[in-house]
Amino acid sequence: MQVQINISADYAGMEGYKLQPHKSVSIHIQPKPTKNSCEPEQYQLGKDPMPNVTKSTHLGVIRTPSMRQNIESNVEENVKKARRSAYALFGSGFHGENGLDPESLIHLFKSYISPVLLYGMELLTPKSAHLETLEKFQKKMLKQILSVPMSTPDPAVYILIGILPVEAQIHAKMVTFFCSICQQADNSVEKQLSKRQLTVKSSGSHSWYIEVQRVMFKYNLGRALDMLDNADVTKTTINQIKSQINNYWVDEISTDNFTAGRIHNILKIKSYTNKDRFRIPTKLKFLTGTYALQPLRYKIYQEGNQEICNACSQKEETVEHLLIECKAWDNIRRPVINDIESLLTNHSNVEWESLSDGFKIQILMDITMVQRQLGLNSEEVSKIEHQARRLVFLIHSARCKLLLQP
Repeated sequence: MQVQINISADYAGMEGYKLQPHKSVSIHIQPKPTKNSCEPEQYQLGKDPMPNVTKSTHLGVIRTPSMRQNIESNVEENVKKARRSAYALFGSGFHGENGLDPESLIHLFKSYISPVLLYGMELLTPKSAHLETLEKFQKKMLKQILSVPMSTPDPAVYILIGILPVEAQIHAKMVTFFCSICQQADNSVEKQLSKRQLTVKSSGSHSWYIEVQRVMFKYNLGRALDMLDNADVTKTTINQIKSQINNYWVDEISTDNFTAGRIHNILKIKSYTNKDRFRIPTKLKFLTGTYALQPLRYKIYQEGNQEICNACSQKEETVEHLLIECKAWDNIRRPVINDIESLLTNHSNVEWESLSDGFKIQILMDITMVQRQLGLNSEEVSKIEHQARRLVFLIHSARCKLLLQP
């Protein structure tokens, strides 16, 4: 080891540059726990002793004496960096208060925050608790972007944003990185090392290549050694692998509405005004089933009747009752419904009153699901969605004022 350090120092002297003393350190690594501790070797960098440390950063990845500490340190540091990046990019905060709609915030998250959060994870391959730490941060951040409660079901967030769980993203990065090794020449060091590890190591090994093999088995991608011998690993092959991983997680999330990498159509509809952006969070709470209707409010605050609507005191307060049935909100509802009815009649020859309550709620909650059935183009859908957001927010505001009265 000392000879290699001397060679590096001599080469630096010949080329006229100086090795950074803060980065030129040694870490004493013990591959397996042992009762017999030994003193670390002392090396020289030129005339100065090289410091022995327990933690150092190289290319943005923290190195420590053990792999477990490597993962813990990097996961903790990545979460800190991702949090700082989020608050630096989003300015005054989430919730659209900085003039950005959810689609723009999601794009920023995918482009600048997620890469920071997952940097180096395809090499460290975190497990269970560490994956949970990363996933917890991602879910919290995404729910803040959508301005929905933390109790919102995770599948609802995945469907709206179109992002995969952290585990799936790391697995895709691992297999993609392995594919880049497969594309190298047969005499390359990386490819020769890959063949050796996959041939010699057992299935219980902690080798990175065996971890890749486990991931490939999980998604039915075949044997890593066969892929390594395949000279036709192209970009198309990589896309097919990603598609197979996406399909696996679509089944895990148990929904047909989830499309990996694409946000839900309801969030693609642009806001007409800045005021309209503030209406989106309320609409999303209705859409994800997290809006505090009277049955939930009674459980939390023990206020009012257990299920009966506080405005009309006649029926159970459900989404259908609040938005289209409750007589107490007719004066608010009627003008907006007239605008929606006019748009439907002019463009799809559909009478509002002829529709079932379920179909009416579908139009108010997510018209993109029945867009083809109604024969509406994107501009018409955008106008109706604007009115739907208006209606939801107006009734929500009036209901809040009623509940705040002594």
